[in-house]
Amino acid sequence: MAIILIDTCVVTDLADPKSAWFEWSASTLEKLDQNNTFVINPIIYAECSVGTVGHGLAIVLSVE
Repeated sequence: MAIILIDTCVVTDLADPKSAWFEWSASTLEKLDQNNTFVINPIIYAECSVGTVGHGLAIVLSVE
């Protein structure tokens, strides 16, 4: 198992289903999801919480 840092651009892609990179980001995370732990550091969280991405951030970061 690895710990994978999720970058701002991936969070941004996932927050907007119309993004050109949405499918790639979603499918890549799905492939890695089974055996890895995803993390977002405070800087990436802050970057994603500004502007319109912040609204989608709550959805993307929701934990089941």
